[in-house]
Amino acid sequence: MGLKDAAVPMLLFFVAILAIAQSAVTINSYLTTNKPKDSGFKFSMAVLVIAICTLFASGYFAYKSFSGESGESADAGALAAKLGGINLPSTNDVAAAVPNVQAFTNVPTLRKAEADFKVAVEKTKTALTTLEESIDKRIADKVSALQQAAEVMALATSKGA
Repeated sequence: MGLKDAAVPMLLFFVAILAIAQSAVTINSYLTTNKPKDSGFKFSMAVLVIAICTLFASGYFAYKSFSGESGESADAGALAAKLGGINLPSTNDVAAAVPNVQAFTNVPTLRKAEADFKVAVEKTKTALTTLEESIDKRIADKVSALQQAAEVMALATSKGA
């Protein structure tokens, strides 16, 4: 997070300030000279309203990019807390291994690309199966612990009565 992420919002912020200044000068000249309010005046009013909205929106997004409050990092943090140290497999390897069928000119390279794709898919399937088994084991352990706690609580309340 930082200057790279805030470059576009800061540029919009600067453009919005310039648009506000330009339209304010034009509107002021219409109002002080008592010129009839034609389409130029209405256009300047529209530019002023849009520039003010853009100013606030770009300021907000620039603040978010500098303060590090992005939705992606919050989602990643929540996911990491939920997984508790388990590595979540991604489909990036599969996406990278998808063969560009139109680019191949001979059969052996196309078959090799097909085999690489199948290997990537199988690797991802294996990782997902491992993840599923790990989560099933964690759930079973948690259910067992909760049942034991309920039995202990029931035993404690029956002895206390």
